Amino acid sequence: ASDSVPSAALSRVRAMPPKAEPDAKRRKVEAKPKVEAKPKPGRVPIFVMMPLDTVSMDGKSVKDVATRRPWLEGLAKSGVRGVMVDVWWGLCEPSAGEYNWEGYLEFVKTLKELGLKLQAVMSFHQCGGNVGDSCTIPLPQWVLDPAREHGLLYQDRDGKVSLDCLSLSADSRPVFPGKGGVGTRDALTVYKDYMASFASAFAGYLGNTVVEIQV
Repeated sequence: ASDSVPSAALSRVRAMPPKAEPDAKRRKVEAKPKVEAKPKPGRVPIFVMMPLDTVSMDGKSVKDVATRRPWLEGLAKSGVRGVMVDVWWGLCEPSAGEYNWEGYLEFVKTLKELGLKLQAVMSFHQCGGNVGDSCTIPLPQWVLDPAREHGLLYQDRDGKVSLDCLSLSADSRPVFPGKGGVGTRDALTVYKDYMASFASAFAGYLGNTVVEIQV
């Protein structure tokens, strides 16, 4: 028997491909300047409560813009989702059916510029007299007068009357002036008209900047 390798077997042996040589002339990648990325919102959206007096007492502007805009810019950079603000009845409907949204429209416009969202609280109660209240905003006078006259404010057993909000008894009592002083309305109609006016004034922001309305 022969010890030599058969020629057929030798024909099946394939030469290994040459090893790729490392590219000695790699291109240098220029380092890009580091861009500070905005923090990604977490699973739980965070809304920060704004001061009670965010809007001026005449309701026509944002109070102390020079201080508060930097606050909002800081919140936007920190990654919070947005802010919550009281939309005071006593500021926005000074006369029955006459609404003033100027200050809040200015505020919402600023939030949109900064990419912040808003939870708007329809505040049908007074501001003042509670722990932490920094200002006093009573109910509209056109509301308080008939409420006192018809006993539609809460009172304790000693007869002390609270001016904080209307009682539930006012819901179906048409004793409040109608729009423009024409006719009368019950409290539920007054609340509905207020919120309908808000929705109309802020129509361009609802669902994108104004993402929640609380009552």
